[in-house]
Amino acid sequence: MTSRIDMKHSTVLWLVAACLLWVSGSVSAVQPDERDTEVREFDRVVMKTGEELTGEIYDDTPIQFWLRMKDGAQKFLTEDVQRIDRRNPPEAAYRARKRLLDDTDPDAQRTLAEFCVQYELRPESIKHYEALAKLSPADPDVYLALLAIYQQTPDIQKTGERRDQEIAVCSRGIRAGVLNPDLHYRVARLVELTGDQDMAIYLLRRVLELPEAAIENHRKRIKKDLVRLLVATGDPEAAERELDSDGGAEGQSEIELLVLKAKWLLEDVAAGDDNAKAKFNETIEQAIALDRDNAGARLLRACYLLLEEDFEAAQKSFTEAMSRGASGPSLALSYALNFARSGDSRLATELLATVRNAPGADELSKLIQAYIHENLAEDEAAWELIQEAVGEEGASWQTWLIYLQALTRFQPDTDIRPAAEHFLSMFGHNEIAFSECAILLGDAALRRGDGAEARRWLAYAAETDSGDFELLLRLGCAHLAEGGDLVRARRALEQAHELDAIHQDVRNALGCLEYRSGNLEIARRWFTGVIGEYEEKMLDESKPPKTLAYALRGIQLVEGVLDEELWVDSFDREGSSILNNWVEQETFGVTMSLQGGAATFDGTQAYEADGLTVLHRALDPEELSRFRCRIRLSRGADKTRVALRFENMDGTEGIVFFRDLDGVMAFAENSKREFEAHRPKEEASPDGATPKDSDEADDPFDMQRAVWKADAKWHVLEVRLDPKQPGKAELYFDGVRVARNVKIPGRGRAGLRCGVSGQAALGVPYRFEVDDFEVFRRRAKSGSSRQR
Repeated sequence: MTSRIDMKHSTVLWLVAACLLWVSGSVSAVQPDERDTEVREFDRVVMKTGEELTGEIYDDTPIQFWLRMKDGAQKFLTEDVQRIDRRNPPEAAYRARKRLLDDTDPDAQRTLAEFCVQYELRPESIKHYEALAKLSPADPDVYLALLAIYQQTPDIQKTGERRDQEIAVCSRGIRAGVLNPDLHYRVARLVELTGDQDMAIYLLRRVLELPEAAIENHRKRIKKDLVRLLVATGDPEAAERELDSDGGAEGQSEIELLVLKAKWLLEDVAAGDDNAKAKFNETIEQAIALDRDNAGARLLRACYLLLEEDFEAAQKSFTEAMSRGASGPSLALSYALNFARSGDSRLATELLATVRNAPGADELSKLIQAYIHENLAEDEAAWELIQEAVGEEGASWQTWLIYLQALTRFQPDTDIRPAAEHFLSMFGHNEIAFSECAILLGDAALRRGDGAEARRWLAYAAETDSGDFELLLRLGCAHLAEGGDLVRARRALEQAHELDAIHQDVRNALGCLEYRSGNLEIARRWFTGVIGEYEEKMLDESKPPKTLAYALRGIQLVEGVLDEELWVDSFDREGSSILNNWVEQETFGVTMSLQGGAATFDGTQAYEADGLTVLHRALDPEELSRFRCRIRLSRGADKTRVALRFENMDGTEGIVFFRDLDGVMAFAENSKREFEAHRPKEEASPDGATPKDSDEADDPFDMQRAVWKADAKWHVLEVRLDPKQPGKAELYFDGVRVARNVKIPGRGRAGLRCGVSGQAALGVPYRFEVDDFEVFRRRAKSGSSRQR
């Protein structure tokens, strides 16, 4: 129950999907001022009026520029601006601060070290704290900070040079009289990794000589390592004496010490330390060679095989342990877990019943029973048992972690941060516990849309296990989201690709990365590679596998840039007037104005129930490929219809792609004779029949259910002309196809128009904003023009 959290396939796909959504533009690369010491995630514009705005500057010229902000994009004239502070990442701010640093000033070194910790510049923070340790060797706070940073990277992964440096720094504090058991223990641990076990034993014994009050909470850990080292160096008698000195069992034999060592190693294996596996197997073999009938050694081997998911071999080892006298709750619980993991819930439940009242077995028994219930889709019973287990006095960190994981599954809308903070306050000193909790907090932040917090937690986890494929993929995708760092995204994703070169999710993420970086042909190759692994008949399915669907969407984005050109770009943002050939029509009590760069519809429906308020502009259909816009419905969602329109100039024929009153996306075919609305089939009819069971299962438009919730968030509506079927179109909501084979209007004498509309019942107030209305056409082979 202590194995590392599995990366859910749907979570990876969702992350990749989020990255694909964030592709609406790129920020011009401008070098920040080398003297700028302030960290800024976004560009900052200070107007001559004193107003400060933040966002991303793009399409900037000496005369004007565009600023993409939270509520939309807006154009500014340079002459109206007092100052522009470009985005300044932590690395650039650090270089500026370092140039101003007085190396001999302890306060300056401390301030810069704290800055580096705040912005996750770990190597730089180590450098300045180590410099501070030279200037103030007796300051205990310096070593507290350094130990916290040192422990973020497993010692086994560090180079010999790095270990030597840490030994020298920690030893300086010990010589200066700093009384910190962690400092002494760390030196012993690092010395052991250099291969000098005798010196490590000497140092651990010196730690045990520190004042009792100082090592009270550390004695068990130190003693454990000391006994382990004494056994490893072939001195079991000394190990026995050390155990006896703390009240251990008298007369402990070499075989018992080997079993004890194996138990400790198994705990390391369960915590995710792959390096402990070989040592564990070697120790168990030594124990069985000394005593073939030792039940404890065979029971530990069975538990190891259970962790390795070799259920058949584990069952054999459990049986051998029982035949040699193994008994008690630990055996029954381990055996029950083996049956549960292999799918035999009946035998697992029977075994759990035998230890129901055994002392100390309650916590693990409940977790195994919860595992069985969840496998049987009995989520409510599973959740109740997990809550009971975590409520047991002295519940382990593994149980608490299972509780946090279950909280995200069974109550996905619950904020896990309070429970996670409690977890960290109890178990944050444990490297593995901290890492696993950091992953959960990172995933939760991504679900909230807080990319900065997600990256921070995932980076903490990566420091503990920098070679974990799933974690690297998570971190790379988090950096592809809003506000992320593409350099760090590339580093994480390329490391993940080295670990698994054929994994489709990491290849999709690399395609996103190259798209965001402007390397379109490379992006095309990544997406095409994923698509090529599927049968051709799957490419046109209404619901292809999710990984394929995202690759298809990615290739559409890439080919859209390569094969299309932006033809009409939103509104001319001058004052509050909506320009760029847009026409306002039939404003039934609703006014239209330009606010923050977005066309805003605001008012109360008057004069006519469901009367349309329309904003539209003329289109030349020649080479038209698609058009889209972003809409945010911020008031009146439960009583308002909002639509994207494609029709002839008098509005008598066309397509109306709209949000219905219940939030379901639908469309209507409008003609002079009738107005025919189409909605996706319901997921189940009142009598329980599914669409496949009904007589109307065949849908010529292959409509998929998509819901625009009343959440006041931006959503993207899009109409794409189908190049394979002239005269037909596809409708998309937030990048997901809602319908296809939709007939487009004929041009007629006056041509065509596109636009947006709103309508409501009489007396209903509503408000929505439209931003980034973009029209694309297929790129001409030679020459191009832009309509305004």
